[in-house]
Amino acid sequence: MRPNRVLQECSWRGACGHPLFSCPKKRTHPRHPHVTLACASEICYSEAKAGNKIERGGMLLEAITKALLAKDAGEDKKALNPVALDVSGISRVTDIYVILSGNTEIQVQAIAEAVKQKLEAQNVNYIRREGYSEGRWVLLDYGDVVVHVMHREEREFYDLERLWGDAVII
Repeated sequence: MRPNRVLQECSWRGACGHPLFSCPKKRTHPRHPHVTLACASEICYSEAKAGNKIERGGMLLEAITKALLAKDAGEDKKALNPVALDVSGISRVTDIYVILSGNTEIQVQAIAEAVKQKLEAQNVNYIRREGYSEGRWVLLDYGDVVVHVMHREEREFYDLERLWGDAVII
């Protein structure tokens, strides 16, 4: 990811009321310390959740917003233990992994479909989808965000959270 010039000059304030870059929460992106994740992601996420199109923001905010929307869609379908991991500093494949799981193949498919629909509402379409027909491990690739919707048993077996243990949880 490139540093976000639009965001650096932005005067938006986070939900907590603090300017983006002087927020006392001090949660910053590991490769872009000028971006306070807590406030910046709250702005885009709340706008997108309200159904508004995101017109501003750079690559980092877009990725965080996509990830939070995907996680939210999973929670709407009762996904088990939803998590978003910032792997941008440790993976060359993508910036964020979203990991969701369900108890049955039908629930896994329903979660994957909900993620797809929620992101399509923001004009974000996946690049590739794999594993949907089996319903055991569905992968939705959005480029900077990869969503893994896994059956509970697969998630326990592969334990992606342990594999990406150095990742920052969003």
